[in-house]
Amino acid sequence: MKFKGLPGITAAWPEFLQSGLPAYEVPVSVRDLALRASALQGRTADGELIRLLTSRDAGELPLSESIGRLGRPDAVVILAKIYSGFLGGPIAQILKCLTAIKLSAQLRACSVNAVPVAWVDSGVCNFPVWEIALVDDAEIRSFGVAPGAVIPGTISETLSIIENFGRDAYDGEVLDVIRRSFAAGRSFSSATAELFSSLLQQWGMILIDSAGIRRSPSELLPVLSWVLSPFEVDPVSPRVSTTASAPITAWPQASATIGDVRVHRTMDRYGLELKQLFEGEAAVLGVIRNSLPRGSLDKLSGLKHEVETGIGSLTALAEDESGFSKLARSTQEKILYQLNKLQTHFDAALKAKEDVAARRIRNACALLAPGGRLQEMAIGAVQIPLRYSTRGLNVLYEHIDVTRFEHQLIWMD
Repeated sequence: MKFKGLPGITAAWPEFLQSGLPAYEVPVSVRDLALRASALQGRTADGELIRLLTSRDAGELPLSESIGRLGRPDAVVILAKIYSGFLGGPIAQILKCLTAIKLSAQLRACSVNAVPVAWVDSGVCNFPVWEIALVDDAEIRSFGVAPGAVIPGTISETLSIIENFGRDAYDGEVLDVIRRSFAAGRSFSSATAELFSSLLQQWGMILIDSAGIRRSPSELLPVLSWVLSPFEVDPVSPRVSTTASAPITAWPQASATIGDVRVHRTMDRYGLELKQLFEGEAAVLGVIRNSLPRGSLDKLSGLKHEVETGIGSLTALAEDESGFSKLARSTQEKILYQLNKLQTHFDAALKAKEDVAARRIRNACALLAPGGRLQEMAIGAVQIPLRYSTRGLNVLYEHIDVTRFEHQLIWMD
């Protein structure tokens, strides 16, 4: 779907997608980006950085291969800048990393030695870094820690509350990764780097904790393109640093809202579009209520009126207290009783339909449009792996289209 009308998307983003901005240049295609790679030949990655990455390599094959390819003279980097914070920040950060990974894979298919790198930054960003929100059914709950450079000792209690919120449905391995990464006493930047490295290890994405590094990514790495989110594009002042005076070559992050099978059925059942959910639960329910067959109640009321009028007219023609009059009144009472009973059942059926719709719409709004906001900025990055394990990230990777610059709606199988 088009970005226009989505909450939180500034006018600068569609302009950026269409023709770029003074500070950013958008390649036309993956092949166009591949052609630009030749201009970076000879700009090898900083040797000391390569040695540091190699010394920290724990031996996982995909990561070792990526570090080895980064050290080659023909290497180019697709860089995703992510921000350190509590449990990795919002879903947008995962989407940004997956975009860099998939774009790198497509460039390698064009014979370009592209390596995906995530640069963990502790600077100021445009979303809360000390708090995340998670969704369980229709409940949205926020979790956070006190601001600071180091993870506080109370982190274990916070993580236990998060586990309990999942009602034993959260993936145990992912919970272990979170506990290991966000251990008390660690810096938030190193914790964020380890979390994303663990979640994305199957693709060999290189995570660099920028704490203590005084040089910019563009000075240390042969950056071919930066992956930018709709919330980073600033037409005046770039949020990414570069030593070149030319516009930054940027690639738009795949933007997506992620739903489950149950919510998918709700959307199909009521013929809803994502943009309607941003208007809020009450507005959506109002549309559904108006679509229910309430005209049948009006018809029943009209039928009752006809029975009363018709039999009343017949009774008026007969003598008072005649056998016919008594029979007519008795018949009228029986018919009206059955009609009232039918009306009561019909009212109950409509009420049940409304109650079911209310529950389903509440769940849909909570997951797809929490608080009327775009999901990728409102919900925590760990929501997907906690609910679906790291296999959920595989589904996202397979479904996101990094060459279609529109907002996508992805359903988890």
